[in-house]
Amino acid sequence: MKAIDDAWESQTEPSPSLAIYRSLESIARGKALRHVWESYMDLIQIQRTYPVVQEQFPPSRVPSVLLVRLCHLIIHSRPFTHSHYPSLLMVMQHMWDKGRKDRRPTRLMWNSLINFAAKGRRGGGEDGIQRSLAALNDFICDLRPGSTIPNASKLTLPAVLDTSSPNQPDIYTFGTLIHIASNAMDSELFEDANRLLEESGLPPTRITRLSCLEFYTRKKQMDDVRRVIWTMREDGMDLGIDGLNACIWAFTNTGQDSKALDIYRILRNNVEADPDPDAIHRLRNDLEAFEHIHVPNDATPDSTTYVSLIQTMAYHGRFTETTSIFADFLASAPRLRLGPSTAPAFRAVFLGFSKYAIGRLEVSADPNHPHRQWDLESLQAMYRTFLTMPYGVVPSRSTIFWIMVAFDKASDRDVDRLRAIWLELENHFEPMAPWLFQQGRLQRIKNILFANRDEHR
Repeated sequence: MKAIDDAWESQTEPSPSLAIYRSLESIARGKALRHVWESYMDLIQIQRTYPVVQEQFPPSRVPSVLLVRLCHLIIHSRPFTHSHYPSLLMVMQHMWDKGRKDRRPTRLMWNSLINFAAKGRRGGGEDGIQRSLAALNDFICDLRPGSTIPNASKLTLPAVLDTSSPNQPDIYTFGTLIHIASNAMDSELFEDANRLLEESGLPPTRITRLSCLEFYTRKKQMDDVRRVIWTMREDGMDLGIDGLNACIWAFTNTGQDSKALDIYRILRNNVEADPDPDAIHRLRNDLEAFEHIHVPNDATPDSTTYVSLIQTMAYHGRFTETTSIFADFLASAPRLRLGPSTAPAFRAVFLGFSKYAIGRLEVSADPNHPHRQWDLESLQAMYRTFLTMPYGVVPSRSTIFWIMVAFDKASDRDVDRLRAIWLELENHFEPMAPWLFQQGRLQRIKNILFANRDEHR
């Protein structure tokens, strides 16, 4: 920095050396990615703005160790955002441009770039896959990150891989590609990645197997699901709770809810002993004999287990199972406190009420109605529990919509009640999320309920 200060002596404004030092210090020690990234961008801006800085402290002089640290912050930062891919790409390009081969981006960085390139689009997408393959091509061909232009011509995995190149994908690269293909439901990439992984001789990891399990579940190919489970068992790989959740999803996705509930019952038994231990023993034996699924004694449900089953049971109108699993979910929380993970469960339950809620008039006409449990009293109790979520936990717009539809049906379209519910929701959530009620369909509900604006107070 002294060279910058010496060259700056004739200037009237303060030397930028202090700002440079502060930026470097933040990159070296900062914990929050947002603040560290702001410091990095400030540093880049200073280098672009002042000729003396361009001469005395150009981008090539930024210590490689700081760029490595910044890359790792980006890679490990959660939740994922749209900025992860361009940010990581920019820093990797900076590392490359420094010109030292021994300080080029690492394999971990390349694998992360390939992964991030495909994200940011719901369900994946061809554009994301092409960005990932372009990043892989840069790695294989030893090119500067971002050199390959995606969609200039359609890239395929076999065309990208060059066995003569010194840079070859490792098991994590293949695992990332299989995961990307699974998310995007891209059969071509999925089959190519699995075939080339097998040809490479690299042993698949548990995560790779679970990605295959997810793909076949989405495709509703239960024979392939069972084959993956069997292979994992033969290779000594534990399914783990994420694998068991994948199995639950596979069964519910193919109309085999009873088997999904069998897995849940065994998991629940590991939390609190089932009153029928013989039944648990039979269920364990049947799952192992017919589905090759082993549920360890120390495996317990997690939030994904609860939410996925609540979603399925509510969607299919199974009130008893929905509320029973929901009660288990609430009981599993520390000190019975609700948290952000319960918000998707509430959304699923209110979706169930919006589909199956039944008013008193209909129950009076048919006391044995199959949906009689989805009544106003049950809805009111669930709604009151919903309002006890901690401050700061904001539901989705869909949740608000399903609540209003559910009360509309369960109350026999009691307009006064609907207005009261709307006002209560607005007063509760609008201060922390003003945007929540701005959706078109929610505004239409509001306009119907409060056609006379004096009623909306």
